[in-house]
Amino acid sequence: QVDESSMIVARRSQQLTTTPEGGRSNPNKRPRVSTDVSSFNLDVDTAAAASETSRSGSPVPLHTELPNTATVPMTNMTDPTPTATNPVVAPAPAPSPTATTVVAPPPAPPRRQIQLPLRHGHSAEQASKGKKSSMKNNQFSYHLALLAQKGAFRQHSKLAKGNIPSDYSERSHVVFCLELVDYVAEHNAEVQANVGIVRNARTRMSEEEELALSDAADEIVSESHRQLNEFKPSKRATGTTILGMGKRIGEYKNRIKNAKNLPSTLERGDVQLISVAELEQLEYENTQRHMGT
Repeated sequence: QVDESSMIVARRSQQLTTTPEGGRSNPNKRPRVSTDVSSFNLDVDTAAAASETSRSGSPVPLHTELPNTATVPMTNMTDPTPTATNPVVAPAPAPSPTATTVVAPPPAPPRRQIQLPLRHGHSAEQASKGKKSSMKNNQFSYHLALLAQKGAFRQHSKLAKGNIPSDYSERSHVVFCLELVDYVAEHNAEVQANVGIVRNARTRMSEEEELALSDAADEIVSESHRQLNEFKPSKRATGTTILGMGKRIGEYKNRIKNAKNLPSTLERGDVQLISVAELEQLEYENTQRHMGT
């Protein structure tokens, strides 16, 4: 605005110096040049100048706004220093997994390998020598579980009626032991429940089912051996092998056979087990008959 006002003042002074007194120009009179600039009112002169027209006929603007230099950013193109920018923050690395010590679980106990005792021997060495296997050292509980897994008792209500393999060594002793189990199961509910486990055994069983079957067989044989000690007491310690138990059961059957006066040709397998009290009663009656005669 200051430059524009100065221009207006200069123009007004020029008009005053070139215009003769009285306001009219006289061509014959030399214009008086004066360096004296009379005082003026800036607001009045500015308003008057706004109403004048330029020589080209366009109105003279009051003022021309200069561009706002404060809003124009100045960039120093020669400055090699780069402008500061927000740094890009790299993502933090993933935490490394904590090293842990893996403790291996204890090895599972080896599963028992079940093998049928064949008449021609337990091993190839015995077979090559022509030896026959014996049930002397074969535990009854072990073979009871073995026969159960083979499905020998699945379709029978009595274990003694099961499908005992024909190549089983000393098959009659196996049947005698099973008859003893059937007798005990009729008088012992716990043994009867374990017999149900034995009867429902399958060929393919989980490890837990095999353990349950083994426990059931052990309990059955334990109670059966206790009953056998009542039937046929022994002065020496006897185990629970098939041969040892089978012989004692056979002897008890012979006693029953004689007390009932059964034919000598009758097989012991056809003689049913009875209690000691019943057997003693039969023997007493036989004695009384012989005394009466």
